[in-house]
Amino acid sequence: MADRIALLKEGRLVQVGSAQELFLTPASLFVAGFFSELNVFETVAENGSAATPLGSVPAAFSSGTPLTAAVRVSNVDASEKSGEIQARVTSRRFLGDHELAQFAIADSDDPVRAKIARGVLSANAREVFLTIRKSDVLVFESAAANV
Repeated sequence: MADRIALLKEGRLVQVGSAQELFLTPASLFVAGFFSELNVFETVAENGSAATPLGSVPAAFSSGTPLTAAVRVSNVDASEKSGEIQARVTSRRFLGDHELAQFAIADSDDPVRAKIARGVLSANAREVFLTIRKSDVLVFESAAANV
């Protein structure tokens, strides 16, 4: 097994590095999606941050810059007791040791997906709270997001 990966898209080299480097510091949305499923939100930079359905996240871009924010489904935590964002469970799929759940958030047309450990939410949970680690949100300039 190789210790470095070269990712190509449409015959063009996109990024080279170890699996850990590509996972932690992807150069684009394409690279980020190579290792994990993503929630993707179109947004705009405003005073060093970007608004997403999961809250405002740091964004080191000039105000007004179109951005794409990505949150790995494994980086969304769900709880019936507390959290940052209220959400409604719209679907759940049992996958053995975890579930793939989808949530609706008020005032957002974008569904949010999460990979949650089996048993974190009760079988009849409908109204829940979601939390993300803002430092784990990946933010790309929209023009470069799909490179």
